Amino acid sequence: MKTCIVIFAALCALVAAQTSCTGTLTGDPITNDLFVPDGATCTLSRNVTGSVNVGTGSTFSTSGSVTVDGGLSASQSGTINLAGSLSILGGVEVLGASSLNVAAGAFVASINVQQVPTVSIDGNAATVQVMAANSVTIGSSFSPGSVFVDEVKNFIFKGTASSIQVSGDGNVLLDGGSITGGGLLRTPGTGDVKLCGAMVQGGIELTTITGKFTIVSSAGCATSSVSGTINVVNGKGDVDIANAKLDGVDVLVSNRDGNVELINLSLSDVGISSLKGSLTLDSMADSDTTIADVSGPISISGFETLGDFSVLGAGSSVTVSDSDFGLEDVSVKDSAGTVTISNNKNIGLSLEDIAKLVVTSNSGTDVSLVKNSEVTFSGNTFESVVCADNGSITGANNNIEFTDGQCASSLA
Repeated sequence: MKTCIVIFAALCALVAAQTSCTGTLTGDPITNDLFVPDGATCTLSRNVTGSVNVGTGSTFSTSGSVTVDGGLSASQSGTINLAGSLSILGGVEVLGASSLNVAAGAFVASINVQQVPTVSIDGNAATVQVMAANSVTIGSSFSPGSVFVDEVKNFIFKGTASSIQVSGDGNVLLDGGSITGGGLLRTPGTGDVKLCGAMVQGGIELTTITGKFTIVSSAGCATSSVSGTINVVNGKGDVDIANAKLDGVDVLVSNRDGNVELINLSLSDVGISSLKGSLTLDSMADSDTTIADVSGPISISGFETLGDFSVLGAGSSVTVSDSDFGLEDVSVKDSAGTVTISNNKNIGLSLEDIAKLVVTSNSGTDVSLVKNSEVTFSGNTFESVVCADNGSITGANNNIEFTDGQCASSLA
């Protein structure tokens, strides 16, 4: 009998330690935990000194000025709407719900969400983790925490974060959002990554992604800015960067299946290697450019460089035109297709082991032609041209101060 009395007393104490909510709660603070029974609907408009627990299939919302000293936990619940002047000091953990909304003006220490189809966060949080969702939108009022999402089909970010990491399958859109120092990391998965009016400090790294990477300024998409290094490694999909503010940024793309376009940019260095696709560099300024093992056509025009420029192992055609190389050298070696170099100025050339070479209407410093199968060289002005071990050489209308080797008699 005494044992039963003790157990009953303990159960009573447990029940007394929780306040049940099945409607709207206002008034004085709740001095214990708040519990929303299974299938109930609760609207909270008063402070809670303990924690909030939301039952299965329950709907929970806040309004007005509310402080929860503990945390909020929910499992397999209905809609959770956190609004008003809200502070949840112990964080929010939702393991299954119909939807979660954290409105502007709310503060949550941390947010951990799994298996919630629709998540909208416009309040403030130190950290956000979302796994397995159809749609996640982090609004413009969000700041200043770190964000991690995994297996989110569509992730839209508009706020301010210290860093963002994305993994698994799904699309990523930075729509006017800012990353203040920690950069954007996208680890293996399938889906597009797009920046539209975004600001990223700390660089961008995309590793083994199947999908398109885009930073383009166009109608309806404002100019984005990036500081740090943009590094795209492995995977499949086009890389398209145009009209962005990337001053001092290195752009590196390697071991990728897709086309690369870099247009109207001012960069530090460009490195493109092991690309199964085409490469277009148009209206650009940079320091050093290194291109190696590109299978598709390479097109370079409107270029201004302050450093060395090299192309090694081109599988298709290479075109270099209408550029000012600032008296720097351009090296092209081991090309299976036609290499055309035309209408460039302040250029030095080192051209070797090319199947078919056409050099027309250029001006610059020194030229070296070695082991090229077929050479057409006309209308150029150079200080010197040196040739060795080439196949046929055809030349006309050139102005060359000094020629040597094969070139001495063939480049009139």
